Amino acid sequence: MCLICICLLELVLSDDQLKAYALAEIEMLLQSCGKSLFKYPPMPTADLSLVPDVQNRIVHEEINYNRPVSLEEHKGMMSTMTAEQRTVYDRIMARVDEGRHGLFFLYGYDGTGKTFI
Repeated sequence: MCLICICLLELVLSDDQLKAYALAEIEMLLQSCGKSLFKYPPMPTADLSLVPDVQNRIVHEEINYNRPVSLEEHKGMMSTMTAEQRTVYDRIMARVDEGRHGLFFLYGYDGTGKTFI
């Protein structure tokens, strides 16, 4: 059994706490679709202190991903890059790694792998 599962088995919440967390999860799901529990007056509303700031929701979603799966996808994609794609990728990543901010504009004909990079 995984460590997270063991911790969850030991977690004890009152009915009110469980309801608060459930409403917060529902609110986050609704916000991802541009909606909110506040638009449905008969429904109870979530404690907004349990819901990440709406303005930071996109950032929250971006950093909340499965890292091992993404790493495997990255390895797979890197292994299929052409030499030209790899050169462009390496140049961009060198700038990012050096902390040299800038605007990266990638252009090319359809089918040249712009989206892939």
